[in-house]
Amino acid sequence: MIRRWGWFFLLVCLVPFPGHALASQIVFVVKTSVTVTEQSVDVRLEIDNRGNEDALVVTPFLTLAGLKTGLETVPHVAFDGGRIWVHCFPVDELEFSAAGEYPLVLQLRFHDAYMYPYSLVNVTGVRIGERIPLEVPVAGELVAEQVAAEGTLDLRVRNTGNAPLEARLTMVSPTELVVVGDDDKLDIPAGEEQQFGSTIKNKGALPGSTHSVYAIIEYSVNGQHGVLILEESVAVASYMSNTKSRMIIAGTGLIVLLFFLVLFIEFRTEASPA
Repeated sequence: MIRRWGWFFLLVCLVPFPGHALASQIVFVVKTSVTVTEQSVDVRLEIDNRGNEDALVVTPFLTLAGLKTGLETVPHVAFDGGRIWVHCFPVDELEFSAAGEYPLVLQLRFHDAYMYPYSLVNVTGVRIGERIPLEVPVAGELVAEQVAAEGTLDLRVRNTGNAPLEARLTMVSPTELVVVGDDDKLDIPAGEEQQFGSTIKNKGALPGSTHSVYAIIEYSVNGQHGVLILEESVAVASYMSNTKSRMIIAGTGLIVLLFFLVLFIEFRTEASPA
């Protein structure tokens, strides 16, 4: 009987705790190149899967100057493989009021072998219209803390110019992380700095993963449109962090205690005279 319980305890110890098993990963490297003509904005999107698992049902979505479009869905991108998409935005369909730089936003949606949904985002600046040197009267910094169920995202924006700055703030994040708060209109006096705080809520990001989020600040100066793109990497707390770590340690201790208690009871039972 004692031997039987010993084997049971050995099997319990061999079961890996969450977060310790070797996990498969889908890691995309994104490369975006843009060619602008008088008639169109031509986007070439290239992704490489540098992970160790195939990505399934992969769909890119592109947004530029008020126009959003979904590209062709591909059923599968193998690890150590890649895929290229090409899309043309007709200039006369874009919503832009002045020449200058505009944000091109990519959202890539994909799934793992269990059809669990994932996404990533990427933002690139695109020059549209006449190429005139553009003054940049704004600077900023985006800082995020580690996220478990939720976390904070702090943005500092500084007006480096000599005139008041009116701008529009847009936050871009993957579907797994939701930035709480509406997009803001900014009004910053010359030479001053403003700080904005937001909450990030975890809506499906896996423990231990890292995701890029962006703050896009669009403004006008000297009749041209400008954009400042700030990126921050948000880390999602792993299974072994904080409270969960203590719970796993406590659970392990309880299993060991129960094992020795059962051994003691079994020993006393077998040693008792019939």
